[in-house]
Amino acid sequence: MAASLSLFKVVFLLVLFFMGNAEANICQEASKTFKGPCVEQAKCTSACQSEGFQFGECSDSICYCKKPCPPN
Repeated sequence: MAASLSLFKVVFLLVLFFMGNAEANICQEASKTFKGPCVEQAKCTSACQSEGFQFGECSDSICYCKKPCPPN
């Protein structure tokens, strides 16, 4: 039982490793609804999700909305 649990952990870590290294194109643009300087990540993400993006990120006091780009 312990051996199968250890094997599961190794396989799980390998899957995470390869998922983390996958190249994904991320599209971003400045939020159209966020007001003021961006200092709180949660507020930026909330504004971006209301605009149809997955998440937001503060950079240089600007809220940038991000989501995976559509395939070419």
